[in-house]
Amino acid sequence: MDFVIRNAELLQLGRREWQAADVVVSRGQINRILPASSKLSFTGRKTNSKLDMAHSELNIADEIEAAGCALLMGLHDHHIHLLSLAESLRSLKVGPPEVATREEFYQAFLSAKAGLASGKDWIRAVGYHESVAGELDQEALDAIASNHPIRVQHSSGAMWMFNSLAMELLGLTQDTSGAEVGADGKPTGRFFGSDEFLRLDALERTGAANRIGQVGALLAGFGVTGITDATPEYGAEEVAFFSQAVSGGELPQRLTLMVPEGSEHVNPGPYKIILSDHSLPSFDHLAEKISSAHGSGRSAAVHSVTRASLALLVAVLDEVGSVAGDRVEHASVVPPELMEGLLRHNVRVVTQPNFVAERGDRYLAEVESDDIDWLYRCRGLQEAGLRVAGSTDAPFGSPNPWQAIWAAVTRRTQFGGVVLGAAERVKSEQALALFLSHLDDPGGVPRQVKLGEPADLCLLEAPWREVAAAMPENPVRATWVGGERVV
Repeated sequence: MDFVIRNAELLQLGRREWQAADVVVSRGQINRILPASSKLSFTGRKTNSKLDMAHSELNIADEIEAAGCALLMGLHDHHIHLLSLAESLRSLKVGPPEVATREEFYQAFLSAKAGLASGKDWIRAVGYHESVAGELDQEALDAIASNHPIRVQHSSGAMWMFNSLAMELLGLTQDTSGAEVGADGKPTGRFFGSDEFLRLDALERTGAANRIGQVGALLAGFGVTGITDATPEYGAEEVAFFSQAVSGGELPQRLTLMVPEGSEHVNPGPYKIILSDHSLPSFDHLAEKISSAHGSGRSAAVHSVTRASLALLVAVLDEVGSVAGDRVEHASVVPPELMEGLLRHNVRVVTQPNFVAERGDRYLAEVESDDIDWLYRCRGLQEAGLRVAGSTDAPFGSPNPWQAIWAAVTRRTQFGGVVLGAAERVKSEQALALFLSHLDDPGGVPRQVKLGEPADLCLLEAPWREVAAAMPENPVRATWVGGERVV
């Protein structure tokens, strides 16, 4: 459908200026950008205006009055986990900010049990952190409920905890990859880095399949028109699943998966490598993985959330070299000496400024003082010449990219209001630009509303200066993908 958005405010990011314009969309692309309140009247009839440089016939079916509100290219979330986000929509929240104390933790499970019909009904909980009720294992969860299968995901996303009934139903033993075994040789109910195995069970897949449409609608409501799912080791089954979700409209966003081969509706991405918090790989093992990715024609996307893991990555890159598109996911701690290493190899950084707000109070209590100023950096990396892209890491962070944008501006912790790393604050337009680069060029030139671009658009509820001053939770009024309105 062809349409025109009247009197829109367009951001010229390079000059940090705004332009008032009418934007004409035809055949899924931006066909014209005319002076605001142009004399041409399109509604309900065809036109072959001399301003149509392509001399194509337009059939404008709708006019949207923007009334001076900001019109942007749709946001791109460069690191998200769709299946986990889909499943989290029906999961019990047992960590901050929803649950912060031991009493709230146990009350959450009591309420969940009260709503279950039978002992075979699962309780799936997410977002847990040890600050709430200490370390959890099989025994601790049995004490909460032995007649309901329970599985709890840690807020880092890297660990799952199960009670005995869940272990029995899923056939989890000490032979399962990632299983922690106690001094007695028995499994503790804690599993690390087992997402590939756990993702494929029927419980997860059924929940995700039923809820992927909810995920698509949720993200579209925030103005998100492009996604890179950073979950590692997806196979043909997941590619087919997502391809069907995109083609069927349940997932309206443009989608990149970290797989070697995509499909008509799914773009392939870099090879994901996780540097586990609890057990770093050897130098030779990481070197082999990165070299293998490069040898197959793929860039590497390396998960790093500690100073030690980033130091290992830089050392390996010094040995094996880098290729265009290599990126570090999270880069949670980047001290100056390691930033120099990233610069040597032109590595992109895909970060989550929302964690400064969401987890900042916890970081102040738990993170080494020497690392506090280098957490989830933005301005310092950009000024040094690194390409930096924004993401949410949902569901391990809020799926709302606007929370990440405002966090990059203020860097205030959610509860204490403490400014964490003041030197890393950026202007609102710079924070917005973190979410405007192309999916295949994270941290590259921000996409702007201009002729010939796909009509992946996001109309806000106010002019940009008003939005940036108020920092609303979600300023989005309408979203289009390829010219089709999805919100």
